[in-house]
Amino acid sequence: MVDVLAALHAVDPHEVELTPLGRPAGFLARQVRRWGQQLQRSAGWDLPDADVLLARLAERVPADDRTGTSTGIVHGDFKLDNVLALPGQPRPVQAVIDWEMATVGDTWTDVALLLVYVRLGTLAGAAAVTDVSSAPGFPSGGQLLDRYAASSGRDPGAAGGLRFHLGLAHLKLAVILEGIHFRFPRRPNGGRRFRRRRTSRRTAARSGPHGAATPAQPLIDSARPNPENEER
Repeated sequence: MVDVLAALHAVDPHEVELTPLGRPAGFLARQVRRWGQQLQRSAGWDLPDADVLLARLAERVPADDRTGTSTGIVHGDFKLDNVLALPGQPRPVQAVIDWEMATVGDTWTDVALLLVYVRLGTLAGAAAVTDVSSAPGFPSGGQLLDRYAASSGRDPGAAGGLRFHLGLAHLKLAVILEGIHFRFPRRPNGGRRFRRRRTSRRTAARSGPHGAATPAQPLIDSARPNPENEER
């Protein structure tokens, strides 16, 4: 799966005529604004640390974002759930699906979001949006990142250790969860999928340090940097 993501990121958008799919320059700054605005529209609870996270991200957009140095095809929601695979085959992955958020931009955002999905399984357990990372034998985030680095030949350290990208990924997924929760009461026949999201909200809420009834808070909390490691 990780090798497929690395192969996708190695594709030159210009060579496959996908350049019009996105605007690489300023991609990360626009992502911060977009997800911040989306959170304001859908948040149904107080998120005391969301503004702090947004401010940190806005202040720390990587300098090379202006030039689109890490440009490639971004899937936008790459995870095991969006991969069709046949175990036991030389190349198990047969297809990658759910391309609705695909664009051309900073490909490290795909890697960071994949790592946050892995973390989500430990935050909310079986009630998470995806809990595959809790399955026995599933690679850790560190193992996935090492595999990506080996397959792509890219060094996460060159992207600041993905600190910014991981913060952005936490924000993005928190906004998505909050949006699902916001829509659920307005869908009386929302079905099983939305009922599972409600369970995820409650489980995630209990893991928050203040017991805030929101699925976004634990993700925002887990994105908060350790003061001991904070750059000065």
